[in-house]
Amino acid sequence: MSVVSRMAARGRMLFISGSTEEPAGDIRQQTQRLLAHFDELLASAGIDKSKLLTAGVALSDMALLPELNAAWEQWVDPQHRPLRVCRVAVLEPGALVKIEVTAAK
Repeated sequence: MSVVSRMAARGRMLFISGSTEEPAGDIRQQTQRLLAHFDELLASAGIDKSKLLTAGVALSDMALLPELNAAWEQWVDPQHRPLRVCRVAVLEPGALVKIEVTAAK
């Protein structure tokens, strides 16, 4: 399944937003696809996840938080954790998660 994302750079700041285009799989699978795509986008800007400053996570149901956390903890740089906020939101049908991050170049 593909990921829909937007990336914008302003000065030394990079802003990325992503969600699954054709949602499939459970929360862990959707999150892993998004985070792998973020790795690619960050690399295209010449940086990696250690440069993340913030992350905003929208979940379709807060009961999904433990599974999202499992995928997040496997991915995030433990030495450079961004400030993360999670909230409930109405997402596209079938989508369980949307993530937005900011990073410094």
